[in-house]
Amino acid sequence: MPSSVIRRFDYDEPSRRLNVQFVTGRRYSYHDVPAALVKAMRSARSKGQFFNARIRDHFRFTRETTGCIFVGTAGWSIASRGSVRGSEATSTPHPEERAQRASSG
Repeated sequence: MPSSVIRRFDYDEPSRRLNVQFVTGRRYSYHDVPAALVKAMRSARSKGQFFNARIRDHFRFTRETTGCIFVGTAGWSIASRGSVRGSEATSTPHPEERAQRASSG
C-alpha cells in the first residue's frame, strides 16, 4: 500500500542506514537501524505509522539539506554534503529564501 507520508525509502545494510524521502521532499538518513526493523517496515500495512512508532525519535539521523541552517535541541553539527546531525532539528530559511517568501506572500 502506498504511504501518504513516505515517498520512498531504501536501506544500506553494511552501514545500517535507512534513507527516507518524505512526500514533502525532505530526505533523512537514520543511523544504526537494524535490518530486521527495516524488513518489518517493508511489510507493514502503514509505512508512516510504523516509521512514527518504531524509527522516528528512536535513532540518530542526518537530514540532507540545501540553503538552510539547522539547530538540533540536543546539539548540532554540520556534516558533509550539507547534512545536519542531531535530533528534533528545526530549520531557519536562508536569508534569500526568507526574502523570496516575504515578497511572494
